[in-house]
This record gives sequence, structure tokens and C-alpha cells, in this order.
Amino acid sequence: MESPSALAAFQAIRSAHGKALPQVEVVWDGVSVTGSKPAGRCASKPAPLLEDVHAKARPGRLTIVIGNPGSGKSTLLRLGSLLPVSGAHVTGGATRLSVVGADAEFNAEVAHWPRLASMATQFDNHFGLLTVGETLAFAAANQQPAVPGGPTGLSAEEVAKHIGLDNVMNTRLGTETVRGVSGGEARRVSVGEAMVGPARVWMLDSFSDGLDAARTKAITSGLLRPFAEELGGTVVAALQQPAQELFELFDDVILLRDGRCLYCGPPESSAGPAPRRLGPALGRAADCALPAAAYVAHVVREDDSAADAPLLSSNGSTGPLDKEQARAIFAASYARNGFAQTASVSYREVVNTVRDIQFLQSHFVRAIILALIVGSLFSGLGVDDFVQRISLIFFACLQLAMGGAAELPVALNNKIIVDRQSRVNHMYRPFLYALSVSLVYLPIVALETILFCAPMYYMVGFAEAGERFAVFFSIILLLVIAMTSTFRFVAWVSGSLEVALAGMVPFIALFILFSGFLATRSNLGWGDLGQGIYWFTPISWAIRALAINEFNAPEYDAVIPVPRAPPGTMMRKGTVYLQTYDVEPEDEWIAYGYIYIGAFCVLIIILGSITFACRVISEPRGTQRRLAGKTAADKLAASAAGRAVSAAPAAGDVEASTAAGASDAKDAPVAGAATPAGATGKVSHGKKLAFRDLVFDVRLVGAAAKKAAAKQAKSDKKAEADPSVLDAGAVARGHKRLLHRISGVARPGRILALCGESGAGKTTLLNTLAGRTVTQGHVMGSIILGGTAIAATQLRPRVGYCEQFDRHLATATVREALEFSA
Repeated sequence: MESPSALAAFQAIRSAHGKALPQVEVVWDGVSVTGSKPAGRCASKPAPLLEDVHAKARPGRLTIVIGNPGSGKSTLLRLGSLLPVSGAHVTGGATRLSVVGADAEFNAEVAHWPRLASMATQFDNHFGLLTVGETLAFAAANQQPAVPGGPTGLSAEEVAKHIGLDNVMNTRLGTETVRGVSGGEARRVSVGEAMVGPARVWMLDSFSDGLDAARTKAITSGLLRPFAEELGGTVVAALQQPAQELFELFDDVILLRDGRCLYCGPPESSAGPAPRRLGPALGRAADCALPAAAYVAHVVREDDSAADAPLLSSNGSTGPLDKEQARAIFAASYARNGFAQTASVSYREVVNTVRDIQFLQSHFVRAIILALIVGSLFSGLGVDDFVQRISLIFFACLQLAMGGAAELPVALNNKIIVDRQSRVNHMYRPFLYALSVSLVYLPIVALETILFCAPMYYMVGFAEAGERFAVFFSIILLLVIAMTSTFRFVAWVSGSLEVALAGMVPFIALFILFSGFLATRSNLGWGDLGQGIYWFTPISWAIRALAINEFNAPEYDAVIPVPRAPPGTMMRKGTVYLQTYDVEPEDEWIAYGYIYIGAFCVLIIILGSITFACRVISEPRGTQRRLAGKTAADKLAASAAGRAVSAAPAAGDVEASTAAGASDAKDAPVAGAATPAGATGKVSHGKKLAFRDLVFDVRLVGAAAKKAAAKQAKSDKKAEADPSVLDAGAVARGHKRLLHRISGVARPGRILALCGESGAGKTTLLNTLAGRTVTQGHVMGSIILGGTAIAATQLRPRVGYCEQFDRHLATATVREALEFSA
């Protein structure tokens, strides 16, 4: 696969900003990192993630980091990006980013420039309702500084073209309920976000995951190589087991095993006590562990023979570094000011929220239905039904306020994305997102509140004056904002959905028990503590304000005898009702309610913003090594694994299914397989699975739908002029065809491989055959099992399906997960 080279784009950047772009060397000087917690159930001490690592990555060269899962690749890259490692701490050594040829004083300043390096993390977390183009454009806008001479890095369109995303720029990234791009395309979006800025160091963690070998090679030669050679950039890519042709594209290699650096230098060098030819060795060693004789006893040995290699090609020489221009580009923590960041983040949140049709519909429809149910059940209450009225006030407060609990999973999921964008890619200040999301959700909460309050208020028969409804609506709106912000605050403090849900139970219980409805203020227990909780909870202030607003209306001006008072004691009806619930009758308490709930909103939003900025919910680390305490079962499993080792294939976007091939060759017996007693030697096979003219269309929305409709209109005009171009089963307006008349056969006893580049439709075909796409689009064509045509839903219970994405119970061990499935 040929990918357009970014050479011309980098040459233009070098011409405009060449003297302001430093050549940065990354040095890991005896770095040791230890996990904060034991690595396994039987481990007695924290697991070392890195142990005395000495390595370097030089500008103008491509460096590849190779190692087993759990060898410390991701940790090494995070340190090279000057990022903290979650759940671990550095116990020795240091990581330095230094400008080649600069003095010590300037390098000491450079060490505090966070935007000098960018990292593409191992996990792909994005706002799924945004398109690929919007995601990359947002990253570029918030990473490119406004300096004279134009952009200091590639634009979103250029990056998309060079990594093969230009044909899906208008496609949403996708969520669990919204179909989006493929796994390989999502991986490239993550890589693209790290490449659109002016960073001089690119740390790419497992950037080839989900990509086919041709695409990975094209990105390496067409984008990474020009960045290193033309701009003097430093590229460090972590891979587990690269193919030989990909390995040969890199200039240096860092080999890790169990947190130790076995080698750092060019792939092939004859210097040292023994020949170190890593390319052929890596091709033979499935676990990337080279023979000990090749590297003797020491862990790391710098390769002096390559130290004199030029940092740039002759075309990349830019002359002395302009330190002032370099400071203007890299010194600031963020590329844009706070106002521009707030506007950009708020706009993105508006787009993301408006597109979440299911979320909006569920909230609005729920509000209307509940209002109609409550209004019809309690319609036409009399002025003497004060118990039912204050009960409805309590229900309205509780129902709308507790509806904000739906923010818990959304807040946690979005925080992981925001933490990466703000702390890894340095796009914006994290607390600005917390403020922006509160502002963006204000009109949504207001609409939901009015949809519930308006029908219920007038159907029940509350005070008819318009100003009293305005008070009713505004108090509940403030309460909903306060409680929703409280739920977000708890979610951000807890860091996980399980802890957040458990933590909300006491909050909700205290707010309900001490609201003044179930027990009046004078009847609350716990002494001064109970009174303090009563005055603290915003629900009690809302109920007090709404009760005063209702029962101080003219409808309750009649004078009645006071219950449990001396005979002849008369009082206004509304005042009697209020005193029954220990509520002060003065109207100024409504103003006090506005002030307190409003202040509570501001305080909880500020606390939430601070918590959001300080509390980091990091992406999970990779495999964690287990130090000690192997059980007998573990030893037995290890022994069995040692007797049946098979080399893992190179990571790529090639999917295989245990179905039949296209050949009619006879079945060969499996080597070493035992034949059951009494068997005839023939293998009993299952049924043949065939599919014919399989078509899968999905409906497009927004800009993508308009673009598809325009394209379809042109096709219709062409078909009218030349009927021969009309395709059978034409795509409907506003739809996109993901599978186009696919036919094939899978024979029992054989293995069928589905090959194609990322986004070709391999996963879509498997999902369609397994009946997993019936609710996401329109399927046409035939699926035939054993000569009988069946629906995809009938095939679903008969197949075992391995998804592209790994979703597991985080607290279960590998053995427990497999045994449960078995």
C-alpha cells in the first residue's frame, strides 16, 4: 500500500520555522519505576516496572522499543513524554529531554516544556459522537500556537491524508450504540491527535495495533521518516513483535524484558564482545528475548559506533536555534489562552450533546410521561389537601434531582478522554471542561425541568399566579443543577463507577432523610448533627421555598382554627399548613433559598472543577508482572504452555474465522491427533456455511447524510443517461453501503481468513453473519447453512464469536474468566 509522503509538508514547516524547531534527545538515565501495589494476589512486594534502564532516543532517527507484554514499554514512553505513571512512582534515575547543541542553562529550561513531546497512548478513548475530522481538527486547533509564519505542525487534513483517514473524515468514531469507524481507524485517530501539534518528540505506543502490515509500513516510511529526517524530529515507537520488513525501517532499537533494558542502539552492530544482529534474532525469537551470550552480563551498553551518525540529512540542516522563537512555540503549557480553550471545549460539548439523540429523547420523554402520570393521578386537588400538595413538591424535587444520577457513567467515561487530551496532549486546562459541561447542560436541564413542571403544576392545581409558577420552576431548576453537579463531583472523586454508585447511597439517603419531609425539623434525631445536615442539604431549602411559595398564595388566606391549640385560636390556613411541617411562613425565606441553593451550585461546580483538575483517572496499564507465590495450578499451566508454544502472529488488522477455505482439497489428518477406538479414521465435519450477495447499509445523519445524498443524486442522473451503470440494489438516500454484494463459502474442516486493509469491512462481515448488526442497519442477501437459507439471527446461537475489542471483568483473573466461559 502506497501512502502519500509528508515530505513536502515538513519541508514547508522547516522553511517557515526551521530555526525555532529544536532537535531533542530523550535520555533515560538509570530509571527505575515501581508499582504502588502488589502485582498479584500472592505477590509480597510491589512489582518493578522498570529497573535501572539506560537508553536514549536521538533526533533524526526512528527508535523502536520492543518487548513482551509487561516488559515496561508503555512506562518507558510515558517517562519519555515527561508524564507521570499512574499507580507507580520513580525510585531511581531520571528522564531528560535536552536540545542537541544547547548549553546546560537552556536545557534546564527545556526540561519544563511539556509540549515538547506528545504521546499516542495504547488505548483509543474518544468522544464517539464526533466525526474523525472534528476530532482531529479540535486537536490541531488546541495544539497549534498562533505564531508568525503559519502552522508549526501538520494540519488535521494533512495528517488524515498521510495516515489513511481522508475517506472517513465525516464518519463518527462510534459508541456502543452508534456505529462508527473500525478499530484500526480509531487507532489511527489516536495517533493523529499526537501528530497534529508542534511536538518535537513523538511517542507512539503500539501504534500498529489494528493496522495491516502495508498500512503500518506506509505510515512509517511516509510520515515518521520525513518527520525525523526533514524536521530533525525524534520518533519512539513501542511494538511487541514487528514484522521483519517493518523492523528494518527503524534506525535504533531498545529491547526490554521484565523491566530491564537488554540493548539500546542500531539494529545491527559488530561492536562489543559479540555480534549483535537484532533483526534476524527478533524474527526467530517469539518472545523477543535474545540469547544471553549475545549481550553478556551488563544490561545496557551504549553504541559508540553510531554516536557520530548525523542527526539530520543534508536537507534538514537549519542552522543555529532561535531560542526566543522556540520559547514562543513550546514554553507555554497550552497553545491557546483560557478564553479560546473554553470556547472550543464548549462548542465541542454542544455538538457532542446535541448528537446524543437517545440521551435527549430519554430525558425529555421521561419528564413528559411522569408529569402526565402525576398530574392525572392528583388532578384538581383542593386547598385543604395540603399533605398531598407538599408530597408532590417533595416528589418533584426528588424526581428531577435524582435524575442527574445518569451523569455518573457519562462523567467517568468523558473524564478518561479529557485527562488524556489535557495531560498527555496538552490541548486545554482540565478544569475548563468541568466548567464548560456545566454551562452546556444548563439549557438541557432547563428544558427537561419545564417539560415536567408545566403540565404537573397546572394539572394538580397549584397556585395559579404566573409569578408563583416561575418561582416553582426556578427553584427546582437550581436544585437539579446542584444535584447534577454533586453527582459529577462524586464521580470525579471516586474514579470508578462502582465506587461512585456506592458513594452516592449515603448522599441520597441523607438528602432524603433530612429534607424535612419524612421527619420535620423538630423531630429529627442526631441532635446538632441532624440539624446541621438539615440546613446543609439543598433539598430541604428547596422544599421550604416551594412550600412557602404555594401556601402563601391568596388561595390559602382563609382563617381556620389552629390544631392542638387552645379553643378559639385562629390563624391563616396557609400558615397553619406551613407550621405543620416546621416551615417558616415569611416570604424572605424564598430569597434565602435562592441564595443558598445558588451558592451551593457555585461551590460544588468549583469543587468539581478543582477535583477534575487534580484527580486523574488514567488509562489502565498493560500487562502487570507477577513476582512470587505461584500456585500449583499456575505451575501446571506454565508447564503445559511450555510444551505447546506457538509463535504469536504479528499485530495487524487481519481477522480470521474458523470457517472453511475456498479450496476443495481433501482434509489432512491433524499431526499427533489420537484416533478414538472403533473410529473409521474419517473426521465428522459440520455444515457448510455460505453467503450470497450480502449487503449491509447503515443510515447516515448530519453532514455525512447530506454528502451521501448529493453523491447519490449524481449517481441517479448518471443512471438516467446510461441505464447500464445502475447497480442492482441501489443504496437508499441518506444511507451508506458497508458491504457490497459479498459472496463466499466456509467449508467445515478448513480455516478461512478474511484479509483486507483497515476499514475494508472484515468486522462488519463477521458481525453480519453472526446476526449482530440487525438493529444497526439494513441487511440484504442470503445466508445458507447446510443448504438451507436461514436468517442471521438464527445463526447467532450456533457460532462462537471473538470480538475485536476486549471487554472483561476487571477483577477476574485470566483463569477465572476462561473457566467461567467454559
